[in-house]
Amino acid sequence: MTGLALISAVRSNDGAFVSQRTRLARLTAWAMNCLGDVSWAVWPTLCAACDATIDPGTILCSACQTSIADVAVVGRCERCTSPLPDEAGPCGRCQGGGIRPLGRVACLGHHRDALRDLVHGLKYRHRWAIADHVASRLVLRRDVVALLDRADVIVPVAMHPWRQVVRGFNQAELLSRSLVRARSLVAGITSARPTPLPVVRALRRVKWTASQTSQHSHAARVRNVRDAFELIDDQAVTGRSVLLVDDVMTSGSTLRACARALRRARPTEINAIVLAAADPRHHRDAVRSR
Repeated sequence: MTGLALISAVRSNDGAFVSQRTRLARLTAWAMNCLGDVSWAVWPTLCAACDATIDPGTILCSACQTSIADVAVVGRCERCTSPLPDEAGPCGRCQGGGIRPLGRVACLGHHRDALRDLVHGLKYRHRWAIADHVASRLVLRRDVVALLDRADVIVPVAMHPWRQVVRGFNQAELLSRSLVRARSLVAGITSARPTPLPVVRALRRVKWTASQTSQHSHAARVRNVRDAFELIDDQAVTGRSVLLVDDVMTSGSTLRACARALRRARPTEINAIVLAAADPRHHRDAVRSR
């Protein structure tokens, strides 16, 4: 989210311009985000996950590097990201049904330890360089590259306008654009399609909802995001392969709600990439597909 976009005029539901106070709050949030990112850039020798001292030229300490490798999803269901004890066998959770109407879902790893800290640093500590780092890791995964290669357009999961005012940016959109840049850098090595993918704001969040992580059951998460998204650019997705991007997937309810809104424009398929997925072995209701 650029400063120009953040200080541009915002309209309320009735079409009237918001108050000067709201504009000032929006500008203040943008300035705070810039300050947070600049402050981290001034002291680049701190680990982005745990703030330990690190050598220049990297953003993670050796312990956090190891931690991310430990939570990386290797043998997993390509439909719901659940770990598979036997890669050749069916998924014990979704039984191949996945998170309908999504086709496939790819992720970097489980939402815990250092990867969880990176997500937190990106979202709440304004460490935007994390997006480029994790994107560079994502595009080295074969399942991620496969989804990027077959996609025609990337659609970030939308934030509610007021939540974006407070945060100052949409981390899903930030990650989407980092993925496009990282993909172009490795296109000659791992990707069959080096042409840049467009990132389109095809969805709007029309319902203010509590965080999905605060919902303690699958049914509550489904209710929380029901009818929360609206399709605002059907021409961008009609007849195209759509790739949804988000930072964290807990139960899949948010991605499912987005996919249902997108499906009204009749895309050829809808897949998803998330930075981190809840580990069902450490979360009672992490992934239920039906």
